[in-house]
Amino acid sequence: NKRRQHLKFIKMEAILDFNGYFLGKKYKIKEYCIYVIRSRSHDVVSHYIQVSKPPKSWHALSLENRNNYKTYFRRFGISWKTGTNNEIIIAEDFWDTLKAVEVVYVINQGKHKLLENYFKKDLPFKFIYLNDSGFDLKPQMSTRCRYHKNPQKNNCAGDNALAMMEWLKKVRINHVEIPGEKKNIVIDFNGYFLSDTEYIIKEYSLFIIRDMTNEVIFKDFQVSKPPVPCHQLDDVAQDNYSTYYESYGIDWSEGKIVSAIIKNDLKQKLQNSKNIYVRDQTQKELLNSYLDQNFNAVCLADVGLDFVPQMMTNCKNHAEPDKNNCAQDNAFGMLKWLLKRNSDDYNLSSKDKNVILDFNGYYLSYDEFVIKEYSLYVVRNRTNDIIDHDYGVSKPLHLCHQINEIDQENYSDYYNNYGIDWGTGTRDINSIKRDLQKLLRTSKNIYVKDQYHKKELNHFLNHDFQAISLEDLDLKLEPVEGTNCTNHKHPDKNICANDDALKMLDLLGGKVLYPISRVKENIVIDFNGFFINDQFVLKEYSFYVIDDETYQIVISLSGVIGSPIVQTDNVDEKSLENIDTYTKNFGIDWYSQSSNSEFDKHDLQTRLNVSNKVFVMDKSKHQSLLNYLKNDVSSGFVYLADLGFKFKPKMTTNCRNHKEHSKNNCAIDNVEVMLEWLVDRFEQISRKSGLKTPEKHIIVDFFGCSIKDHHFAICKFSAIIANKRTPDDVNLFFSVKISASDNAAQVEPTMQDDRFHKNNEIDGTVLTTHLEQLPEILNDYFKPATHIYVKNMSKQKLLERYIGEEHNIICLESLGYKSKRVGSDECTPHEENHVICRIDHSKNMLHWFKLNIGDFLSKNDEIENSRDSQIAVDN
Repeated sequence: NKRRQHLKFIKMEAILDFNGYFLGKKYKIKEYCIYVIRSRSHDVVSHYIQVSKPPKSWHALSLENRNNYKTYFRRFGISWKTGTNNEIIIAEDFWDTLKAVEVVYVINQGKHKLLENYFKKDLPFKFIYLNDSGFDLKPQMSTRCRYHKNPQKNNCAGDNALAMMEWLKKVRINHVEIPGEKKNIVIDFNGYFLSDTEYIIKEYSLFIIRDMTNEVIFKDFQVSKPPVPCHQLDDVAQDNYSTYYESYGIDWSEGKIVSAIIKNDLKQKLQNSKNIYVRDQTQKELLNSYLDQNFNAVCLADVGLDFVPQMMTNCKNHAEPDKNNCAQDNAFGMLKWLLKRNSDDYNLSSKDKNVILDFNGYYLSYDEFVIKEYSLYVVRNRTNDIIDHDYGVSKPLHLCHQINEIDQENYSDYYNNYGIDWGTGTRDINSIKRDLQKLLRTSKNIYVKDQYHKKELNHFLNHDFQAISLEDLDLKLEPVEGTNCTNHKHPDKNICANDDALKMLDLLGGKVLYPISRVKENIVIDFNGFFINDQFVLKEYSFYVIDDETYQIVISLSGVIGSPIVQTDNVDEKSLENIDTYTKNFGIDWYSQSSNSEFDKHDLQTRLNVSNKVFVMDKSKHQSLLNYLKNDVSSGFVYLADLGFKFKPKMTTNCRNHKEHSKNNCAIDNVEVMLEWLVDRFEQISRKSGLKTPEKHIIVDFFGCSIKDHHFAICKFSAIIANKRTPDDVNLFFSVKISASDNAAQVEPTMQDDRFHKNNEIDGTVLTTHLEQLPEILNDYFKPATHIYVKNMSKQKLLERYIGEEHNIICLESLGYKSKRVGSDECTPHEENHVICRIDHSKNMLHWFKLNIGDFLSKNDEIENSRDSQIAVDN
């Protein structure tokens, strides 16, 4: 009931699959699985599987009904007697869950009809059929579910529901219709003429997108049923369809939806849209002819779309995918172009984007270089976020028999390395040239593999682009033969341009462009320098990048930056005094440097701009840094002086950057002091600077008994931290022996302590205490916890007797956790495996927690064995 009440206040959806059988004309559900998910994020809130007990004995069934169930059993393997609950109870729980959600996802309309038969009435819920949105379930005839007798041959509703959920997360269908909301439609299709005047759409694909945000809220992809059997077509219609088949390869008999339904559905969608986008004028006229209505569609070709349909596809609708065109590929290409054109990224200035490019090609007529395959990634200059990606293979300029012998030898050499056939390709070579020239002219930096590619790029484009090669940055891309790209005939030994472009992206991401998320990391920085003519010159710097939640060090960097070349005549007297004072205090010469100054400046600026917060000593440091970087820093700065930090510069150092170690101050030493001070005051600083205190989630289970005056005493206790982040995060286990004579806690003998250590493999502190000291121990342990999870409300009330009601205690059963009796099959202290062990019980709860709630858990935080790194409190 609590779980259902919870669903009323949070918008939820349900993913449902089930199987069953007929008793006469009545459908009976045997097994069903429901995932309850959040409407916006599609995060799983609860998940459960139920199997209904038989409504009557096997012997009471008629012969027909027995045969029906035998047929069911062969496919699903759940025996007649198997069941988790009474059919009436399951039906009520089922109904209550469906009432509490906004929408119910099922595979198809047939499942909806079976549900109505099962409940014996029309269902008032909103259903969405996933197969109408492109979901194609291929039932898996094997399972690990324990309810099935032949798991290697049976299908399970739980597996189907999981497949539906995973597909739905990728597609993200948004069923919510906002009143008055304006929507746009992108549509592409192909078809044939049944007669001189009647055009039929055979295959179509459309995307519905929000006008303001460009968010895709629906997509549809269908093939229409043939209007008549093939033998009823006249000669003209047969010729028309043969021509259609050559380009699209969809058999006449293919299709699931009659054309009349498609017409009505398309009319309704188009009438309710703000803008309709089609490829060109021909598509616009054919669409209006098919729908017999004059829709004022926008032709993308008229507003800049340069689109050549690819005669190659991965869609299964087409008989020859390496030669056929698909409407879904076209619609997706149109959508991608439209979204890019409407986005802020499309119009970035030349200072805001870089291009990482790789290509391969061959020579014609001795000196004409032709790009055959290329791949490029457009990334933001500061954050390295990928804005766009383009990949293409050029069409041949001539037929194979039209090229001379030398050109044939050149292409043969190319083919041996790259394995792309002469006839392979969909992009016009002039179109590739035009697109590359336009993109590269509006980019800040162009990165290529080596000097050869730098030269051939300019040769191909007939332009002198100042590209940067990996060799210019002292980077080297190790050649690796082998690819998964299907354009290459010998994938075990061929080289693919996209593979190498991705490797370049990785290399440059670590060296020049730092892909760091703003919300994940902070920077602690110190530096020194001097002013020349009111411009700050930064000489030595040192900073730590630390995790936003734990303050763990991610990376540390330091260096000495070369000073700018300045004519002495242009330096005023005050600036010369600044330089002398700096040299005296820090012992670093004007011309000293440890790396490239422009690179270090760019690197520092990039890291500061993508960090969450930047900790500096005081406001003056902040102002000097802004002066040096010309105010081009957007991160929030925190002044440690405002938080109580008092700094006395240490005029001695071991750093080799400085001439007089006994007299000079060092930025590296300073930033270490700052970081140590921050870590010591972690929680206090987090609150003052607006940083989020790290969450700590603890799974708790315990058993106990009543002692005198009806007081509850904990006998066995287990607490497992679900998201360990630091060495101080340790699990807690203890047991208390209750004396029958005086109802007081007694310390168990040392031999038992040793046994507990040995059996549980615990390397930790063993404490001894009395029962009355438990509240203090538990309160200290749970003080940093942000979330405490117990099995149910009874456990919550009992725990609150020890630690009070101010903690955030959550009952797992209210979130959908179904507890089961857990015997001690692994915990060696128990002599019999039917005894309930709180350690195993906690592990079971932890396992459920990770599957259903714990998406936040880091992969590094996984706890494979609950007996590692624990504290045993033995009372």
